[in-house]
Amino acid sequence: MNEVGDRREAARRWDAAENQPISERERALVARAYALFDCFYDQLGEEHELMRKARMLRARKPDEQSQTAPTGNTLGSCVDNMIADQIDNLPEAVMLPEREETAQSAEEMDDVVSFVLYRAGWPGKYQTLMEDAIVAGTGVAQVFWDENLEEGEGMVNVLAWHPEDFYPDPMYEDIQDGRGCFKATHTSVAWVEEHYPQAKGYVAGDRYARADEDDAQTPEGDTRVTLLEFWYKKYDAQAKKTRVHMAQVAGRALLFSIRRAAIGRGSGNRRAVTLYHHICWLARRTKTEVPAEFLEVAEKARFSHHKLSREELQPLQDHADQLTRQLLADKRFWRQFLYRVIYALG
Repeated sequence: MNEVGDRREAARRWDAAENQPISERERALVARAYALFDCFYDQLGEEHELMRKARMLRARKPDEQSQTAPTGNTLGSCVDNMIADQIDNLPEAVMLPEREETAQSAEEMDDVVSFVLYRAGWPGKYQTLMEDAIVAGTGVAQVFWDENLEEGEGMVNVLAWHPEDFYPDPMYEDIQDGRGCFKATHTSVAWVEEHYPQAKGYVAGDRYARADEDDAQTPEGDTRVTLLEFWYKKYDAQAKKTRVHMAQVAGRALLFSIRRAAIGRGSGNRRAVTLYHHICWLARRTKTEVPAEFLEVAEKARFSHHKLSREELQPLQDHADQLTRQLLADKRFWRQFLYRVIYALG
């Protein structure tokens, strides 16, 4: 059986994720994510392999070069000179106001973004992006909230991600028009279960690992798995707006999904399962424990024929509201921006 067939046969054998207590809407989301990723993975495989070979050529030592190829020093010098040219023209953050009355705010944001880029070591990240663009053909920058910065208080950070671990929609030239995009992280089942305890027991290994990865990189008794961060759009016909959502999956299990609107929709049982996952996410942010009885409610909602009443749901809703208020009580600008704008909690 070929590689594609192997992956799809493995998908049929991944029974662990089938027992994960998630709603049918969330299960459909996982199926959609893997259907798209299989498509992107197959179509972008050749391009990604060329990127890896180009990166290997850049790192190759002079004694490993072919006798008929340009020497490593020549190629390296050309690349180094091109990177230096780009660094000499390092772009600065400039916020353009949409209206005259927002000019002052835009000017203040110039200083804020410049400060964030400075703390994130932007010149070094930009150099990596330019090297990726010259060697591999493109560069990928991720802007995210890093909870480890500022002595655990968190701050916006920038990461240069390997282009061969990024999967835009190959059907479209403009990434904004695509059906979605994926960021892949190659890790292990043990790591995923440690960082996403609500998915423990539901994550299985997969076959998306890179061909050049050695089994020795995975501890004995553990299994390799690919964590996918799936960004996709949903069109709201009533509001006539397109909304961006994100979900994280690994081994066919759902780890996280930003679909807060689903909490207030559907049957009581569906809302209970969605609320429970939302509480798990809030608990990680607030560094608190999830009450054990909430898991019992979520499992009853998922596996039994009992229809939960509004009264049975209320403790979960109250706890979620309490944790949300705890997060929003932090009045620092970046925290407010993260929770209210990025995560839409406020």
